[in-house]
This record gives sequence, structure tokens and C-alpha cells, in this order.
Amino acid sequence: MEPKSGTRDGLSVKQVPQVAAAPAFALDGLERGSARRRVVEKYRQRGAQAELTFLRRLLATSAAAVDHPSLLRAVIDETREATRSDVCSLYLWEPELAELVLTATNGLSKDGIGRARLRLGQGITGAVAEQGRPLSVPDVRLDPRFEWIQGLDQERFLSMLPVPVLVGDRLVGVLNVQTSEVRHHRPDEVELLMAIGGHVAGIIQKSALLEELRLLHRQRTELLTTLGHEIGSALTVARSHLRGVISRAGPELREPAILAAEELDVVQEHSRRALRALEMEAGESPLHLRVTDPVRVARQAARRLRAMAPGRVQTHWSASAALVRCDPEAIERALLNIADDALRSSPPDQPILFEVEVSAGRVGLAVHDRRDRAGASVRDGGAAGGQRLQMVRRIAEGHGGTLAVRPRAGGGTVVAIELAAEEVS
Repeated sequence: MEPKSGTRDGLSVKQVPQVAAAPAFALDGLERGSARRRVVEKYRQRGAQAELTFLRRLLATSAAAVDHPSLLRAVIDETREATRSDVCSLYLWEPELAELVLTATNGLSKDGIGRARLRLGQGITGAVAEQGRPLSVPDVRLDPRFEWIQGLDQERFLSMLPVPVLVGDRLVGVLNVQTSEVRHHRPDEVELLMAIGGHVAGIIQKSALLEELRLLHRQRTELLTTLGHEIGSALTVARSHLRGVISRAGPELREPAILAAEELDVVQEHSRRALRALEMEAGESPLHLRVTDPVRVARQAARRLRAMAPGRVQTHWSASAALVRCDPEAIERALLNIADDALRSSPPDQPILFEVEVSAGRVGLAVHDRRDRAGASVRDGGAAGGQRLQMVRRIAEGHGGTLAVRPRAGGGTVVAIELAAEEVS
């Protein structure tokens, strides 16, 4: 049977071009789908490479971090670099206060650190913390959730991409990047910051635990050191009274008193050894620097030493001495070690002098003694004296300072911890 006019194999002639073109459309669709997959794969690989680069750089910079705050600064610096943003800020969650607290930033005003606080759901950052998912805001001027925080210099930043920092389901904080121009964040950029947030969560958690352990260790060491000094002071007073008893006692009491004095000598030596071990251990503890009056540190050290050596500790300093940035407890420990070594090495009837010296932008916390020559503590004080002086040197150098040992005018030795004076407006 012939096909009808105007048809071909039972199909309309008008349909033929469509049928012929169908494979071309299908091929074009396949090519577009393949191109999309290639683009997605390209962005995925780019994101993985950026994440790897971030981790490498963070490992390198965090290795130089000396404490928890410097580690957080390294995190936000590397995050800003990895995301090509103008500013990165980290808000940490404080469960006791139920608030997000600005903890570190490298683009907003530093005055806001510790002061800028947000509740759950407050602003875009608070919304991210409450919902547990990222929010990409190309232009904060068009988002009613955005809240200006006075004093943070936020006016010049337009786009915002905050992501939650989570450990499992537990909120640790919010990591926020901003730019000064309108930016529509691609999915791979959001995924990169989410991946960074996951790494940051683990880093923050471990660092906070280590900081807590360091604090507990420091408090334990300081408590035991204080007890050691107090016990040493009590033993010194007891031995002094016992010597007086021996000098006045009759024959029947003198021998028991001498035996008791010998036992006290043994106990005091054990106490000194334990105290030296604690001081050496404390010398390895991390430093907690703050702006401090060096006169106050020297006065406290002198007060504690007078209890162990009555009448042998003198002081001299100007009322207008400069300030220094230091760990006052560590510097006090160092001064006590210097002074104790000076008392042991000086004639028993000679005093030592605590002095705070200020010269050419430097502050020296010095101990003067009447030893015959400079450096006698290292050569004549035995292994313990040398080790303690090395511990003092490590403390001084940990503050960016030096330990100076020089002859004293008129005879004796001056041992000084020299630190940079703090500029105060």
C-alpha cells in the first residue's frame, strides 16, 4: 500500500525535520550536561586544593603560636587568605552567658574584641548560630536581619558569609568573612568555609583544653612553690631560735637541742631541693604577659625574701619607674632565685639590694650582692646555682629580654633581668 500524499512512511512530512533534528538536540543536551559536570568537578577540585593549602599554611603558622589567643589570630588570618576576603572574624559561644562573643578579628575594630556580643538569632551571625547552617548575604544593606554593631567599623563591608563552627551538634562559635564589595558566594566558596569551620572547631576545642590544663598546672606549681617558701621561712625561724637555745642551754639540754638542729637542717635541705625542682618546672610554664609595674613585682619578691632572711634585704627604686609587659609571677620567681643565690654566696653579715633601674627605654630588675667577683653564682654555686640561673635566663629571654651579670661598683655582683619599657600614652 502506498503511503498517503504528503506523508513519508506514515509520518507527516512536516515532522521529518523534527525527527531528523532530535538526535542533534539530544547530543547538545548531553554536551551541556557534561560541561556542567566538568565545571562542578573543576570547582570541587579547586575547593579541595584551597582547603589543603589552608591546612598547610595553618599548620605552619600555628606552630609558632605561643598561646591560645595567638593561635586564634593565626586561624582568622589564614581563613581570610584562603577565602580572598577583606576581613575574617571569629565569634565564640559562651554557654554560661548564652552569647556569642567576638574573640578574634583581623579587619574589624580591635576594641570590639570581648565587647561585641550577640544572642542566638540576633543579626545574621546570631541566625547562623541558631539555625546551624551558613548564610550567604551578597549585600547586607538589603537584608533586614543585619544589625550594625557600633564601634566595629562595619559600614565599609557589604557582603557577609558566616558559617557555624560545630563539634558534632554542639555549637562552638561562628566564623564570618566579609568583603567591601557586593559578592554572590558560589557553592564551592560556601563549602570551603564550612570545611574550614570544621577544622577550626577541632583546633579551638583542643587548644582550649590545653589552655585549661596549663592554667591548672600553673596554679598547682604556684601553690606548691608558695608553700615551699612558707615552709622554708618557718624552718629558718625555728633554726634561729634553736641556735639561741643551744647557746644558753645547760649540758643536759644542749645535746638534744643539737640533734634537733641537725634534723631541722636535713628537713630544710629537702625543702630547698623540692622548691628548686618546682621553680625549674615553673620556669618551663607558658608566660601570661600583661602591662605591669616592675616596682610592685620587686617589692613583692623582697617582702617574701625578708621572711627568710630578716635584716638582709634592702630595696631602692624611683617612684616613677616605667611599666613593662611581663608575666609578673614568672619575673617574681626569677628574682627570688637570683636573690636566694645572692644570699647564699654573700658573707652572712652582708645585705643584698633589690633595685629597679630605668635607662634608654629599658627596665632592669636588679639584685646587688657583695660577692667577690661577677658570675660567682655560676662558678661557685654548684650545679643547682648554675641550673637556676639558666632557668632565670630562659624566663628573661621568653619576655624578649636579657639576663645581665656585671661587677658591682665597690665590690660584688649585679644580676639584672632587663626588659623593654612599655610605651604608655
